[in-house]
Amino acid sequence: MLLQLETAWHAFPDMRLGQLMLNITRAENTSDLWNLEDNQIEQLLDSFTNLKVDPQSLRYVKRRWDETRGDRHDSYGASWWFFEIDPTCNVIRQLEQYDNGPILGYHSRKSHDEFGGLSTEPLNAALVGFDFINDLEFNELWGRRTNQ
Repeated sequence: MLLQLETAWHAFPDMRLGQLMLNITRAENTSDLWNLEDNQIEQLLDSFTNLKVDPQSLRYVKRRWDETRGDRHDSYGASWWFFEIDPTCNVIRQLEQYDNGPILGYHSRKSHDEFGGLSTEPLNAALVGFDFINDLEFNELWGRRTNQ
């Protein structure tokens, strides 16, 4: 377990130990660190390493944006942003789910429209401020996009 923790800490050396442990447990939506058994912590460390330190496949993350757009579509309200990213954090597909209804989606075959567009820059590899989600949640929302 300590070797796993060392690997995670080397990837994020600026984090304090408490921050790192909270981020590791947050990756699996587990907030009760006090009551976790060692084998559960080992599993969380494995998951954290696979998702954030040494990813080998696509990952899905989301982040809240509490500001409105500031354009003619300001009435859409604040939004959640969802990303499908490759191991180097390049955005493959992107969704914007606005509080007042619209769900906008972008990918390589539809990289932009009158409402916005696909990110051309990779996400920051630390993924600070992002929550991990599963592919089922992302794909369910992808099927509901309003700008198909």
